[in-house]
Amino acid sequence: MLKSARKILALALACSALCWADCHTLNLSVTFTKSYMVIGARGGLSPNIFFTTLSDSYGTRYVSLHRESENDSGRIIWALYSEKNGILDSLIVDKKQKIYKAVGLGEGGKNPPPLKKLKHSRNKVVSAPLSALDEVAKEIADIHKTATESDSNDIIFIVEPEDNKEAFFQKLQSYRPLIQAAKKAGFTYIALALLYQVDPSYGDLLKLFQDMYETVGLKIPSQEEIENHPMCSCTPNDNTEKPSIIKISPSFANILGSLNATPSTSSKKNAKQSLENEKFTKDVIDALEKIAELQTAANNRFKLPSESDIVIEDKNRNVTEIQKMIQVHAPTLKHIYRATLYKTPNFAGTVTVKFSIAPNGEITNTFIVKSTTGSSEFDEKIKEAVSRWKLEPVNKGISTATITFTFSEPQ
Repeated sequence: MLKSARKILALALACSALCWADCHTLNLSVTFTKSYMVIGARGGLSPNIFFTTLSDSYGTRYVSLHRESENDSGRIIWALYSEKNGILDSLIVDKKQKIYKAVGLGEGGKNPPPLKKLKHSRNKVVSAPLSALDEVAKEIADIHKTATESDSNDIIFIVEPEDNKEAFFQKLQSYRPLIQAAKKAGFTYIALALLYQVDPSYGDLLKLFQDMYETVGLKIPSQEEIENHPMCSCTPNDNTEKPSIIKISPSFANILGSLNATPSTSSKKNAKQSLENEKFTKDVIDALEKIAELQTAANNRFKLPSESDIVIEDKNRNVTEIQKMIQVHAPTLKHIYRATLYKTPNFAGTVTVKFSIAPNGEITNTFIVKSTTGSSEFDEKIKEAVSRWKLEPVNKGISTATITFTFSEPQ
């Protein structure tokens, strides 16, 4: 059982840290922190879904927030739901499967905005603060529908520990609806991992993970499932590009070290196992050090566009609000750059993106005007990231903006 449980946790941690590869894998993850949730897939991260805890007539819920900068406390996002027996039933989406949502009015967005009214024949439609869990559930369900990779039925939930075990399991229990929604969406291999090392008061790590799976209504994979699972079977060869890596806390190395600690013994079998564990831990630590190195490089070499790098062709929008939006989404752009730096250490260049901004703030008609990177794959990822941005709604017409992003060579 010890060997089996160790392999389970090693799978969750090592695959998250090492196997974020470009060999036709989706590598879908959802990370929970104390202030935001983020979805990772195909070597990139979606914009953070910030939230606050709010108690209303529908209970205590994680409510999505709109933030314009790191210092912005945020405003509540409202959405349309169907209601059944006084309980929120499901999100209402339009014909394009987009959520009917808008930022609230007044201080903190506590007042509902005039959301579009719908005729819903089956259930009553109500306006309520958007649940961050519902927002994530909708995103991963959409990804599952459209993904074609071999691991498109796999997902890993990475959870940030709390100060004590009791608080941690209370928090974990609150995530159960989302994890069950993942099962309902069709994900058949669901793994759990910790974002960083837990306090010693949590007790035995193997027992901890057993309890974690049970708390969210999951069954720990069997030994056979782990050994046959293809999650870590992608081995680069001479014709395969180096894998990119997901950002994972270096504290993972401490967890792996404690997991792989083997009591001293004269047994040759245990000695061999100990050496294998040491090598495994070293490989993970090396990978995590590489992540830290790439993070620093991406931060130093990606420059936030200045006013001269932003061109707006009308007066419906201004440069300041565009700059704020770039600042909010800069971590995503840096992550894309970091993944590319792993494959091409001296990768550099500029990418000029042009797009339209609808009155409701959504980005449309995004395309690359000019690029000096020499990588259409990288340019496409930047374009896709920009197309997911959203600005504040305005009572004006469509705007057109052009931004030049600079990814510099090391000095």
